Formats: sequence, structure tokens, C-alpha cells
Amino acid sequence: MRHRERCWIVGAGAVGSVLAAILHQSRTIETYLVGSSVHAKEVQKNGLFFQIEDQKPSNVPIRVISPDQVPTLEERDIVLMTIKVPLLDRTLLWLRPKCGPEVGIIALQNGIGPEEIIAHGLDRTVDRGLVFFGANSPSPGKVRYFPGTIHLRPSAVTESLCSLLEGSTVKCGLAKNFKEMEWFKLAINCIANPFAGILNAGNRQIAQDVLNPAKELVLSEVRQVAKAEGVSIDITVKEMNRYLDHDNVPSLKADLDRGMPTEIEVLNGAVIRLGKQHGISTPINTLLVSMVKFLES
Repeated sequence: MRHRERCWIVGAGAVGSVLAAILHQSRTIETYLVGSSVHAKEVQKNGLFFQIEDQKPSNVPIRVISPDQVPTLEERDIVLMTIKVPLLDRTLLWLRPKCGPEVGIIALQNGIGPEEIIAHGLDRTVDRGLVFFGANSPSPGKVRYFPGTIHLRPSAVTESLCSLLEGSTVKCGLAKNFKEMEWFKLAINCIANPFAGILNAGNRQIAQDVLNPAKELVLSEVRQVAKAEGVSIDITVKEMNRYLDHDNVPSLKADLDRGMPTEIEVLNGAVIRLGKQHGISTPINTLLVSMVKFLES
């Protein structure tokens, strides 16, 4: 396994900030958070106020650099792509000329489709991971983290990330059936994210049983499309509610609150597109996408 000496986290949002803080505290690799947002500039100036659930926050002095300061990357580097999907195109424009052939790149975005966008934009294969932990930024320079896991498609690069995170507050594992895990998370996101945005609600509110009939309708469509893709989704709405029963705020609601474009196209939008390819009607997911699009506009 190739030894990685520097980690570049491209995307200074909540998830990227959490990973930067955890890797900085682990002291296993030289870590840089790449971004130029208001949040990134605040972290650069005053450090990251990092809170784990309801514990007392700590200040983590993360290295923050802007995209133009990123050097040429090589075999000793690993890049974690946490930038939101709507911002990928312009990110890949500056990242592509900086990536040597041996740099390891892992796409950690939500949904189905980001890996292909990144691979096309960088003209190379990339690795893939799924984040199963909660993270939100209540204000610039602050992040609240709800511990969980990262599931990765097995490769030499993803093995190196697991090694870097060993013993930290985020569990990291290689998923033998990664496509099944990808659809498992998509099913959760197709409910949690649009419901949060449309209802202006957090996870704990979405987990309430009163919404179960609506969740069942969404999950039924996702299951049908997943089955056509050769995947069986083994989760019930009651089990899904347990995943949502905490105080995190889904990222789609946070994007709408900030007037930012959302990732709905790679979530419920992906279910719609794949459903059309297989001749499967997805009216409930179509309804959710149209409502989120209205809120975006």
C-alpha cells in the first residue's frame, strides 16, 4: 500500500471540515482544507470550532488554502472530494491540471452520478466512498459532528484512507458490495433531504411516524428502480427512522437556507432518470424534485 503524506480535502463545507478536523487531530497525515467560502476564511483566520454532538466544542487549527494555492499533486497525495455536486464543474477545471497520474482521489459526495462527473472532468478513474455521519455548520467557522462511518469501495487508495482514520471518531470500512451500500444510502437521502427542505425540518422531526406513509411511497419507487439495477434495498421505514433520530440537519435544507443550489438531481433526480431507462414510473420522486426546484428558484 502506497504511503500517503498529504491529504487535500476539496470542499470546505461541513463534511469536509469534519474530516479535516479528525485527520488533523489524528496526526497521521499533513492535512489541508481547500476552499474560499466565508466559512473557509473564518476557519483560516480563527480555527475551526469543532463540536461532537453535545460535547464542549474545541478549537482545531486547520490549515486552509484557496484553490489557486494547491500545488501539483503526486503519488504522496490523497484528495478527498467533498465539494457539493452543483459546484463540481468549476472545481474540476482548476483541479485537473494539478493532478499527477499517481494522486489518489476519492469521491465522497451523496447520490448516484458524482463519480462519473469527477472521472470525466479529470479524465481518469477515481475511487468512491459514502459518508454515514451527520455534520452541519450553524455559522461560519463552526461545525457540529454526529459520529458515524465511512463506507468505501475497496482499492489501494481507499485502504490508505481507512488506515489514516484508524482509531479516530469516524469508523471506516471497505464495503464488499458497494453498489448495494450506495443504493442503501440513496434510499435514506431520497427521504431525508427533500423532506427536510420542503418541510423546513431537521432529522428528528422527519423521523416522526406521522410521515411514514409518505416515506413508504418514496421508498417503494426507490426499491423498484434499485431492483431494475440489480440491487435489493434491505431497509424498512421504521429502520430508516432510527437512522434519522438525531439533531442533525440534512444538507439539502442547509443549501436552501443559504440560497445555494441543491444536490436533488443526484438524489431523487437519479431515481427518476434511471426509472425512465427501465420503464418505471416515479411520480412521488418527480413531485419531490419539482417542489425542491421551486424552492431553489
